[in-house]
Amino acid sequence: MSVRVSALHFWEQQGLLHPVREQHSRYRLYDEHQMSRLRVVVLLREAGYDFKVIRSVLDELAAGRPEKAIAAVERRREELTRTSWVCIEALACFQCYVREFYGELL
Repeated sequence: MSVRVSALHFWEQQGLLHPVREQHSRYRLYDEHQMSRLRVVVLLREAGYDFKVIRSVLDELAAGRPEKAIAAVERRREELTRTSWVCIEALACFQCYVREFYGELL
């Protein structure tokens, strides 16, 4: 897993990660718990989830409610699926329109 330092800092500002600061150097230290949170953040960001959903998922996992975390992800997945179908239908209609009115030019 490769993550930019700027992304780590931004996710910390968003309240998604809570690394411990090393006393003398002030370096951020990520223990096993923070690494688990980081894995969730990376996976959900790659899938297009926003910070609100990710925060909710992390909170549910931290509270020991993985079923609620999965439910939050599923709700967003359903929204994305609906949006995808709307886009596909719109593109198909556009292609029909272009063929009907510009077909001779293709």
